[in-house]
Amino acid sequence: MLSLNNKLSITQSTAILLCAVYVGILLNIPIYIRRFSLLVNKIGYEIATFNVLLEILVVIASVVLFLIVISLMGRLTFRVMASLLILLSAIASFYMIFYNVIIGYGIIISILSTDIDMTKDIVGLYSISWALIFGVAPIVYLNRYCHINSSIYWHVKDKRGIIQLLLLSIICIGVLFSSLHYFKLSRDASRKGNHGEMPNNTGVIFHSYVPSNWLVGLGIHILNIYEEKLRSNKLFNPAKHYIYKPLPSNDDTLVVFVIGESARYDHMSLFGYERNTNEYLKAEKNIVAIRGISSDTSTKLSLRTMFVRDGGYDQRTMLPREENIFSVLKSLGFSSELFAMQGEVWFYNSVNSDFYKIREVIASEKNNTGKPLDDMLLIPELEQSVNRHPKGKHLIILHTKGQHHLYRVFRFLVEAPLVEESAVLVDFQKEVGDVPIPIGHSF
Repeated sequence: MLSLNNKLSITQSTAILLCAVYVGILLNIPIYIRRFSLLVNKIGYEIATFNVLLEILVVIASVVLFLIVISLMGRLTFRVMASLLILLSAIASFYMIFYNVIIGYGIIISILSTDIDMTKDIVGLYSISWALIFGVAPIVYLNRYCHINSSIYWHVKDKRGIIQLLLLSIICIGVLFSSLHYFKLSRDASRKGNHGEMPNNTGVIFHSYVPSNWLVGLGIHILNIYEEKLRSNKLFNPAKHYIYKPLPSNDDTLVVFVIGESARYDHMSLFGYERNTNEYLKAEKNIVAIRGISSDTSTKLSLRTMFVRDGGYDQRTMLPREENIFSVLKSLGFSSELFAMQGEVWFYNSVNSDFYKIREVIASEKNNTGKPLDDMLLIPELEQSVNRHPKGKHLIILHTKGQHHLYRVFRFLVEAPLVEESAVLVDFQKEVGDVPIPIGHSF
């Protein structure tokens, strides 16, 4: 009915069901269709239809239970959290539908990174329009034209409210347990039928649809942050358990560690690739090239785990178990400085360098005013750092942007020349010239 300045008066239970249907069904319709088309060729029309219908019920039940928990915190908290649920689910659905992206922990951690350049590359007119139509518009309707005339939190004082709340929760829990049990039986049957090892259906469902996929990824990220803080003071320090005795002749050593981006060793002529992609590095006399494989495609996860010994990180949580290699150099009396064309401040803090500069600091300097952000701005910083430590025993870490900035401009095609003088990485190698310094790469 209409009341309170022509607002539609609804109970909070009704608001929960409306949000669950909108997010759980409407925003996932293309995903349901896509998943049905994949299943129908494998298990037949009838079973595929039944499975997808069960998955819809699982998604709706999980959203309802989540909103019930939120509603216990009061109507204001419910409105805020429900609005965020709708908006973020709408944004996630856009990339799932049009880019066929699986929203998981890796995507969440990349989006929440302090380096937002890559995130900006995937935001455009279409994604913003989608968010406005399917995210903001429903939120405005929910908050402006719907008046929630009762709160579950206060309504539980009434026996009727308690019964409604318990009944709704029991139905959702029953749907979840029965559906997930059915999928478990189907998985066991597939194993017995020699169809090979099948994935956990529960995990597949919760990672296939909004909002459970991004909620699970966000939850994992929050737990890892908490666990990382707990571990930070308990990390194994190799320098305290092993004896490192550098030769006196190495006291004047200068270490320049370059963390590269968007490069693979199987496309480097240093390792036999037919195209001459490392013309200047190959000309160096003191280069030792070692094949490196990143522990993850996400920059943040790679930085966490690349610079520890073998077995020095938890493969399940992607959290380090010990201090990184830079702490060992620090214990040997090395001074250290870091210069970056990215913004992974959390990593730069973990290096424990004497000081560091991120790209915004470098770009704001007088000599760099008006210059585009590229890796060549690191060269003057490198030279100044070397001049500040003429006696050596000094570590310089350079975190390059690599080919990130090229993503929206062009791709290197097969027909492209063997060496592009305009390529930033080539220019960087050329600028370094024949200075005999060891260079480390993270690929």
